[in-house]
Amino acid sequence: MPKPKVKTPAPAKRAPPPPPEDDPNAGSKLPSVSVIDDQDAMDACVEMLQEAEDLKRRSEDDLARLKEIRTELSVYSEAYDLPGMRWGKIGLIYNGMRKKLTLDKAKLLENGVTAEQIGMSYKESDEFVDARFVNLK
Repeated sequence: MPKPKVKTPAPAKRAPPPPPEDDPNAGSKLPSVSVIDDQDAMDACVEMLQEAEDLKRRSEDDLARLKEIRTELSVYSEAYDLPGMRWGKIGLIYNGMRKKLTLDKAKLLENGVTAEQIGMSYKESDEFVDARFVNLK
């Protein structure tokens, strides 16, 4: 029996990737909140953006320090051959150095999966809000 012809779907149009957050021009083309002609709405937006700026900065600082602490505690866990440690209501589970498996399109092609099959294996996600805060220079 002949193999049925499968029509390859057209590749989905993707938006260009957003500029990196540290790009000084990342938000330069955003409109100012002053374009909002309702004063109460504009004031609310200004207030929320000011709060978001502070929260984002604090969050970045907190995450950087948390990463430092995790690294330092991991050194102690390794040195004392511990699976982790706890104190009060916080603990660190230490799994050592490890790697994770990722799916590699090049390896799929090497192993006989065709580019067409790879293309047909994508599915569209559910809709989601795509919004992020950027640091403006």
